[in-house]
Amino acid sequence: MNSSNSIEEYLKTIYVLEQETGQVRVTDIATKRGCSKPSVNRALKVLDSQGFLQYEAYGKIHLTEER
Repeated sequence: MNSSNSIEEYLKTIYVLEQETGQVRVTDIATKRGCSKPSVNRALKVLDSQGFLQYEAYGKIHLTEER
């Protein structure tokens, strides 16, 4: 997941799901984006390491405050 477009798309998806349901899980993102859960997990690890979100395996996903 090197592309800034991909990062932006994941962040948008997480934001939309958070607004719609109040909580976001890997399965929700995979379903919404039409991709596999392992792909989502890889992307979330990158986004977490860059400070865009808080994520723990098998837990809820939360976007961080604006940077």
